[in-house]
This record gives sequence, structure tokens and C-alpha cells, in this order.
Amino acid sequence: MGDLHISVGGLDMEGTTRFLGKITAGQVTSKQGRHLLMEGYHNLTIAATVENDNFPDTFLHLGVDSVSVGGNGVTVVTPDGQSLFKATQDDMLVGADRLTVTGSQGAILQGSLQTPILYSRGTQELRLESGTGSVSGRAAKEVSLEARDGDISLVSSNDLTLRSKLGGIRFDNPKIYLTELLTGSDGDSVTPTETPQETQLEAPPKREDTTTTTTTTTTTTTTTTSSSSSSSSVEVYQVCVCPNGRLFLMEATVMCQFADNICR
Repeated sequence: MGDLHISVGGLDMEGTTRFLGKITAGQVTSKQGRHLLMEGYHNLTIAATVENDNFPDTFLHLGVDSVSVGGNGVTVVTPDGQSLFKATQDDMLVGADRLTVTGSQGAILQGSLQTPILYSRGTQELRLESGTGSVSGRAAKEVSLEARDGDISLVSSNDLTLRSKLGGIRFDNPKIYLTELLTGSDGDSVTPTETPQETQLEAPPKREDTTTTTTTTTTTTTTTTSSSSSSSSVEVYQVCVCPNGRLFLMEATVMCQFADNICR
């Protein structure tokens, strides 16, 4: 033990002091401009108790390879008193301007997350996933999904529902593809087909005045040959709607009709 002085406020110690057992004090401070160093050979525990010393109300345990903190709440503040981190049994508050998760496995939440913005750095992928439950996003005014340099993918093993309670649902893009619609025919036979991405009907031939029967026959034959060649190279379909709202395809040369195997 170093020099020991008894003062009005307590004890003043100079140098290094070692305690073999437990020390109980109301306040431990260092002189102004000097560091306060507390060191334990195996571990160091700082605890605050009210009644029973065996069950402290709050404690800080510094082990060889771990740090444990216990209490009704944990608060971390800046030197000017601003809250950086606060955790209780009911909630947790992060007061920093930005919270960054650098782990390769991301963050796992048992409950919900409330934040004004959620994004990934640079070109890294942002993925929201629930292994066994569900993922929901709610906001009082607006929920926005934006990919500035890539795609947005929504994958579901069952139904995917888009519902607007007061407004409408708008697809604002010149290219909309429905690639897995079923195709109905006159005999109600249903075969899955791929909708062509770009189709264009050929302009109908101009009607010409004919003077003889021979010329009319020749013109009709030529038109039929051209139409057969065009229909064999490009498949054009029309989109039909069942009474229940389901979409399906029909050939462009026939009218939409009820497809029993699709609509029921």
C-alpha cells in the first residue's frame, strides 16, 4: 500500500494500493489530471447494492475474455450528456446518427424494428427475411422501396397480394411482362405458355379494285400465303379476364370466352 492520509472527505492514497478482499466505498475518484486505474488479476467486479450484498442491484463484471453488465437499465452518454445508447427490459434506444451492422450474417431481431430508413451501403444487397414467420412493413403515410442501381425482387411460395384500401394500383412502365399465364382454347383445353415479350401485328393489306375474276383469285391467294407465313413466325395472344379476376390468354383470332379449367 502506498502513502495513506486521512482527510475530512475520506482517505487519500498515493501510489499503488492492493486489496486482498472486498472494498466498500461511497465514491472512488482520482486527483484532477490523474488517471484512475482499477485492475484485477483474474476479474474485476464493480457492484452497487441496496440491501443484500449477495444480490447486487447493478454490477459491471470484467472477466478474462468477457464483460457482463447487469441492472434494470444500461445507459451510455456523451461527455455533454447526450444519450448514445439506452437499454431496458421494455425497449432499447440508439441515439447515434447512424447504426451500422458489419457482420456477414446481418442482424437478427426477435421483435420489431422501428426506423425512418433502412438501406445498404454501395452495391451490397439489402435482404429482409423471416425464416419461419412473416415480414411486414408499416408506416403512417408511405412505404417506399427503391433500388437505384439494380432490381427489386418479391418471391413468395404462396400468394402475393397487392391491395389498396382507398386508392388504386398503378403500373407505370411501358414494358409489363406476364410470362406464365395459361392459354385457353375453343375446347377448354389449358396449356401453359410463355407470353412473347414483343409482338406486333402486321398491317392488313390494302384492298385493290379488280376488273376480272382471274385477278381477284390471284390477289386472294397471295394474301392468304402472306398471312399464313406471318402467323407461323409470330404468335400473338390477347389477355382475357375470368369473372373472379384471373388473367389468361386466348388466340388473337378468336373472341375471349369462358375457360372452364382456368376460371373455376
